Amino acid sequence: MTSCIEIYLLRTVTRSADGTVARLDLETVGTKADELLDPLLDPYERNTWGVFNSLNITFRELDFWPWAIIALDREYELAGHVCACRRSPEDVKFTGYSVGAPNSNEDVDPMPVSMLFFHSKEVMSALAIRSPLFLSCWSALADKPRDSNWLCVLDPLPEDWVNETESGDAALFASLDHNGS
Repeated sequence: MTSCIEIYLLRTVTRSADGTVARLDLETVGTKADELLDPLLDPYERNTWGVFNSLNITFRELDFWPWAIIALDREYELAGHVCACRRSPEDVKFTGYSVGAPNSNEDVDPMPVSMLFFHSKEVMSALAIRSPLFLSCWSALADKPRDSNWLCVLDPLPEDWVNETESGDAALFASLDHNGS
C-alpha cells in the first residue's frame, strides 16, 4: 500500500572561532521511514540511515533539495523513460537502490530507477499527464503541501505498462542527451 510521510529539511549551524558553518540535511523523525524503506533496501545490503546519509551528501553537492522522494517497490529499467519525460535534469533526478554514492550518475549507463527526486510539486503535477509512473507519484502526493518535504513508498507499477516500457528503455536512453531532448 502506498505510504507517505513528511521528512524535514534541517539547517544545522555550527559556530566556531573562525566563523559560522551551516549545512542542510533531509531527515526523518521516528522509525516510520525505516519501517517503509529497510525492507526495500535489505536485498541490496543497504539501510535507510545509510541511504539518507549518501543522499544528503549528494544533495549538498548538487544544491538540490527535493520536494518529494519517491521510493519504488523494486528497481526498474526506466532511465530512458524518466529522461524522455522530464524537461530538465533539475526537474526530477533518480537513482537505484543498488547504486552506491554518488547516488546519481545518469550520464554513464542507464542505471536502474527505484528512487525519484522531484524538485517541486509543480514539476510532479506537470509530469503526471505524461506517464503512469508520474501519475502514480502524483496520486500519492497531490494533496500534500508544497512547503513541506515528503517521502513516499509506492505500490508496484502496472506490470503490463512496465513490461512494454522496459523493453525499449535502453535504446531510448541511448538516443537521448539525458535531459529529455
